Amino acid sequence: MGRVQGMLDEVFPSDDVQLGMVKRQLDQLRKLVDDLHMLSMARAGRLVLERSDFSLAAVVAERLAWFQPQLDEAHVNTQVSIVDGFRINTDRDRLGQVLNILVDNLLRYAAGVPVEHHSAELYASMIAG
Repeated sequence: MGRVQGMLDEVFPSDDVQLGMVKRQLDQLRKLVDDLHMLSMARAGRLVLERSDFSLAAVVAERLAWFQPQLDEAHVNTQVSIVDGFRINTDRDRLGQVLNILVDNLLRYAAGVPVEHHSAELYASMIAG
């Protein structure tokens, strides 16, 4: 919050760059609070899974779109290959959290390094065969 106070006190300019930094700090704080809440619920045995049937490709595309600015900034190109019509029945939000963690770790630890992952293809062939 020091940066916001600095902008109010005119120590920092109140421009898009400064606001972008504040937004990133708020996003990190929100993520930390969400993670702590989820951990608390899991430890208390109150983490409820809400299953639904949905397209895996749609969830992956949604999460990658969310991270696209950071992926572009880190020069990370993504290619997704999921079997057409592949649907799963699980908790969409929890799967989204897992994907967020994977992409966040990719950005943090492997930006610029080629990474390939084919689990959806493997899983689809396992359940089809």
